[in-house]
Parts: sequence; structure tokens; C-alpha cells
Amino acid sequence: MINKIVLVALLANTLMASAQNLVSTPAVGGITATTARIFVKTEVPKTFQIELSTNENFTNATLITDSTRANLYGSVIVNVSALQPFTRYYYQFKFNGIADSLNGSFKTFPVENDNSNYLKIAVGSCNYFPNSSLFQSIKDFNPDFFIHLGDWIYVPSSPGFGWDYNLFPEKRANAFPEKFNDPMMKQYILPNMGIDYIYDDDYSQNDSEGDYYPSDNTTTNGNGDVVTRLTLTPMPLDINRGARQAYAQYFPGYAMADSSKGIFHSFKMGNAEIFMTDVRMARTPRYFAFEYDSVANFWKFEPDNSHSILGETQRNWLINGLKNSTADWKILGTGLVFNKNYKRLIDIGMLLQGLALEIAGVQGSGVTLAYSLANNWAGFPVDLNAVLDLKNNEGVKNIIAISGDTHSSVIDDGRNAGIPELNASGLAAGDEAYLNFYIDSIVRTLGNQSIREILWSVGGNGIDNRNFSDSYGTIEIFGDDSLRMCVVDELNETLACATIQHEKTTAAETKIWKANSLMNLIYPNPAKDVIHVLLNENIEADKKDRIAVYDVNGRLIEAISILKNNEPIAINVANYNNGNYVIKYEGKKKTESKKILIQK
Repeated sequence: MINKIVLVALLANTLMASAQNLVSTPAVGGITATTARIFVKTEVPKTFQIELSTNENFTNATLITDSTRANLYGSVIVNVSALQPFTRYYYQFKFNGIADSLNGSFKTFPVENDNSNYLKIAVGSCNYFPNSSLFQSIKDFNPDFFIHLGDWIYVPSSPGFGWDYNLFPEKRANAFPEKFNDPMMKQYILPNMGIDYIYDDDYSQNDSEGDYYPSDNTTTNGNGDVVTRLTLTPMPLDINRGARQAYAQYFPGYAMADSSKGIFHSFKMGNAEIFMTDVRMARTPRYFAFEYDSVANFWKFEPDNSHSILGETQRNWLINGLKNSTADWKILGTGLVFNKNYKRLIDIGMLLQGLALEIAGVQGSGVTLAYSLANNWAGFPVDLNAVLDLKNNEGVKNIIAISGDTHSSVIDDGRNAGIPELNASGLAAGDEAYLNFYIDSIVRTLGNQSIREILWSVGGNGIDNRNFSDSYGTIEIFGDDSLRMCVVDELNETLACATIQHEKTTAAETKIWKANSLMNLIYPNPAKDVIHVLLNENIEADKKDRIAVYDVNGRLIEAISILKNNEPIAINVANYNNGNYVIKYEGKKKTESKKILIQK
């Protein structure tokens, strides 16, 4: 009898040890150098402990006791403090002393304005379907942080929700757990990195904007003329309010700048400051920029200064934030495309308004094309020009845009977009790059330049190719030297990359290793393909002086003669193995060594 009791007890303990109390994948956000926020949800309110440790074995762990709340439908966001900067923390949850099966890790940020670190950020949006190879590629990239720019699955289409789900408190409470439990995010992203997120139109009906839903309809009249009608349907006012409330209560993000106007916010990650804008809730519907002459059956596109994608409050917040930022890199996050040259496509659409067109599989007209593209920043010149004016006229440098919505991933180095832009929105949408390919066909047919020449100079999905694979974006920050952004597809192939050199405010701010340095700068470090060595212009190089590369065992890999002191020496490291190397200036009178890292 005693043996049976012991056996039952052991079995019960085994079952308890493998039990899962959490009904939602934990999510970590709101990260700074010393703090983080963790979302926790249980079926019913429960007390729990979070164990935090800098090692996977949870030795010397910090214990935080909290409980999920009845008024938050069994959830809570736990604020964690007193963390060490730029350190990976592992976490697990215990209920009645038993560890839950869901756990993970995240990395804190470097101290604000510290530019001595190599930072890696993954960027993406529009994930609706499973794609293990793509999300495994993101995990393998090992980013310090993930930025999601909207359409994180489409909750309005999920069973039990509906387009008006933000009107109902319990549905709002379950909407973010629905996102967190997406199989791809649950397995590859949330357990391995911190995250920030903004809505695109995934909080209500497709194409939601302001307090309205837009639509269009194209027919042919008795004379054979193409007629397009644009309409606007009012949205229940509490949907936007409910979406903002749900974001504050159930997403572990950063404090919103003005929660009555949208979910826009900013945060600092070392020497980068990220401004996450809300381009849906506070905007003017694009409908009001289009004027129709029913007699002539002709549309005009004429946005005035009140026509805003941000609203006045958010625009002032963004412009003042960018202008006053002390960060080396200022990253503008937006759910919609920033690229100023989309205005050229809007103009083409208006010129073709008398033609029936099939646009990415949808029947419409030139007006339909223009109306669709006017959804982006180019349809709101008052906001777009306010940002560009900072760069062009007020001397605010190093502004980078990251954007979503297009179901593709492409890059422009700034020559077309106005500022460098990474449009990363092909996580798993099912129709990646079709729009790019279609637009390219239209502009080429009209005798215009290719889409690479007028929109996305660096390339990506559907740009001079038929690569319609799922994709994501990467950002690597090399201190105050340079920033590299790339597009990577589900096969882990790099489709496009651009390296943006940091623009110094004055020449005196150029980073120098030390006053008597022979090698003023080595960049990027870590490197993937090419390393540049900038020498001190004042050194008197002998004709036999050289730059040499050695591996960690002291074996000479390569040696390059010095021709000019004032031009960077390029060293091709594409065939080097990952690891540490030594760059050495070997001179007749003096030598100098610096360590570098090859990381691909």
C-alpha cells in the first residue's frame, strides 16, 4: 500500500512538473538598458514567480512575485528593473514552485548614446501563414531586438473575433495572446528576443484609416467610359479607443506619447533612437484629397495642408523628437511606405484614370491605383515634407526609415525615397512582391524608368527579379561609423543590402582611435564582406609599409601595400571564416594592431 502511495505521488509530481499554467506565450518588450516588461496570461488569476538569470541554469536567479489580474482577464504586464546593460537574461515562470513549460530569454539595450556596441535588429511585418524556414533564418540572425511594423496575423479574421472586436473588452484581452500564440512567433521570435510593435490596419477592417473605412468601385457606363467611385464609411468611434486601450493593457511596450491620438512612441537603443509612428488612427482619410467632376468624369488629387497621415499632435512630436535627438541614428518606424517617389506613381495612376486595369489581381482603374498608393506618406505631403525638410534644410542627419504593408521587402539608399528606407513586409503574406512586379511592368510599358530607378534603388523582392519569396529585413549598427540594412528571404539568401555611412555634424567629430594612431578607423567591425582601413593622413609611410591581416594563431592571411594615406584601404573578407582577426599596420618606423571580428 505504501509503495502504491509513493508511486502515485511521484506520478503526480511528474505531471505537475510538466504542467503548463500559461495560456499565452510570454512576450518581452519595453526594454531599456536596465528595465524590461513581460506579458503573462493564465486561464484564471494566479500567483506566480518569475526567475531571471544571466545563465540558462538559473543559478543566482532574481525572483519576482506577482499575480495575473481578474480585471485583465487573467493577464498582467510585469515591470522588471535593476538589470545590467546589454546583457542576455533568461526567464522562467513558477507556479507553486513548479516551472512552467514556457520560458525564454531577451537582451537588454546598451546605455543610451553608447556607440561602442555592434547592434543587430530584425524588422518585419505582414505574417499570416507558417514559414518555418524564414523564421528560423530570423532566429539564426540572432538579433538583439525585433521590430514588427504591423499586420501581426490578422486578428479580425481569426475565429471568434470579427472586424469590430475592439468594441468588446474580453475580445480585446484575447487579441494580443492570439498574436503571441501564432506558431511562428511562439517558436522562433518571442522566446529569443525582445519586441516592439505598432498596428497597421490589423485592429479592424482592411485599410482602416482615421475613423473611416475607404472603398472604391470601377464600372463601365453606356458610352464605354471607365467610371470609378470612391466612398467612405464611418467607423464605430469606440474601435480606435478600444484598440489604443488594448495596446496599453496587453502589449508590453513603451509609454505612448499621447494615447488619445494614437499609439506612437519612441525608445533609445544605445546610439539609436527609434520613433514608432501611428499612421492609421489620427490620419485624414485619403478620400478627402480626391475631387470628382461628375460632368467630365474626371478626378483630381489635391491634398491640402490639413491632409495629414500623422495628425498635428503626432507630427509635432515626431519633428521635435528628430530635431532634438542626440542619437547617432534616428530610425523612423512606420506601418506604411515613406518613399517620396510614390507620388510619381500616384500621378501615373491619375493619368491612366480612363483605363480599366488589373492591379495585383484586383480589377480597377488608374484612379484605383492612385487611391491605393495615396494611402502612403506620398499622399500626405505636409507630413512627408516636414521630415524631409529636417534633412534638407535644418541639418538633421542620419534619419533612416523602416516601413511595412507592401507584402515585400525592398531597399532604397535615399536617392528615391528622400531618406534611406528599408521596406520589410513580406514575413508570410502569400503574395510577396506581386505589386512591385506589377508596378514595374506599368512604368516600363509607359516608357518610364524601371522601379529600381524610380523607387527602390538597391533592390529586393520583385526588383529586376521574380523572387516572390517570404522575406524580412535586418539592420546592423556599427557604432557611429555606419549602418547596414539588408533584405533576406526564406532560403536565407540576401537579396539586397545598403551600407549607410554616418554623416558627421562637423569634421571634428570624426571618430579617432587615439591621437597618435596610425589607423584612424576600421569599419565595419564586425564585418561580412569588406573591411575598410582609414589611415592617419599625417603619417609618413615608407614604400615598404603595409597593412597585414593575421588570424588568431598569428598566421599571415593577406598583406596590402599602402598607396595613399587619405583613401580607405579596402580588404575583401568575403571568403574569410567567421572569427577574430588582427589588422596590423607594419611600418619601417612603427607598428600598430587592432582586433576585428568577421561575422556573417
